[in-house]
Amino acid sequence: MLGQQMKDGLSPEAALEQAERDLRVAQSEFDRQSDITKSLLQGLNSSHENHLKHLCAFVQTQSRYYKQCNEMMNHLQKELVNLGVSNPSEIIDVRDENVEIHSLGRETFLEHTQANKHLKPVTVRTDEMKRARVLCSYDAKDHTELTLIRNETKS
Repeated sequence: MLGQQMKDGLSPEAALEQAERDLRVAQSEFDRQSDITKSLLQGLNSSHENHLKHLCAFVQTQSRYYKQCNEMMNHLQKELVNLGVSNPSEIIDVRDENVEIHSLGRETFLEHTQANKHLKPVTVRTDEMKRARVLCSYDAKDHTELTLIRNETKS
């Protein structure tokens, strides 16, 4: 077989040399890509550890924040009970989009507007409310916030 011509005009020795060259080129490319992949994976481990460290710090900070919020809300609830609110669970959330606030003279009415919820209106006398003076102006960013003007009195 050696020394004979193949169909494409190459001798078996030349075809063997060409195949060996192609193999060396392919092996070289494979080794290069393997080294790049290994270095990227090593960097991924340190990056992953760094991300986990920061994620744990974030979770701890969030836990501490919500714990403080809970403590403040419990304190506020105790203050409300001390102010004479008999059952704190009956307090209506005035930030609820289904609650409308109506003011007539010295009384403020809170009504639940959803038809499927039948809550009776709650009357809050404005002379029983506490007043506050605004120390600095603030422009509301959306409909859920209040715009305040300095030295304005709010109840």
